[in-house]
Amino acid sequence: MRLVDERRRPRSSRGGSCMTREGGCGCGAVRFTIDGLLRDVIVCHCRECRAATGRAWAATAAYRRDLALVKGEGLRWRRCPTSEHNASRGVCERCHALVFWDAPGRDIVSLGVETLDDAPPLVVAAHIWVASDPGWLAPDDDDPEGWIPAYPQGTPPGMLAVRWV
Repeated sequence: MRLVDERRRPRSSRGGSCMTREGGCGCGAVRFTIDGLLRDVIVCHCRECRAATGRAWAATAAYRRDLALVKGEGLRWRRCPTSEHNASRGVCERCHALVFWDAPGRDIVSLGVETLDDAPPLVVAAHIWVASDPGWLAPDDDDPEGWIPAYPQGTPPGMLAVRWV
């Protein structure tokens, strides 16, 4: 993952006023800023995400160009051995928080929604890899009406067309 130094990062070229958001791991060894939009939440139920977090991983995403690493001495990258995208996880080596998920060649970087300092107005857009879930967390726990799509495997084509705020 190529996060850039905050002092050298070009500002977003999109018009309008983008809110700058901050976040990081629980111990503060990894800190980042986002100067742009965030994707609504996709909850991943794959075995690797559950092993890394102890639960299904709720992730938002930011455009790579809008994301800057402010403090990263504790950030370590771990390859996701079963990733269909050749992805790696950015984990704090001190508090073991899963902060980032990044795949080469993608314009976006996923990040744990719980790593954001302030809760943005995001909603759960989909659950993925629900076929891998052992059943202790059903997708309908946060969607009793059944409106949130749940996919047995990964993100289907076009899924990135979810709302960005």
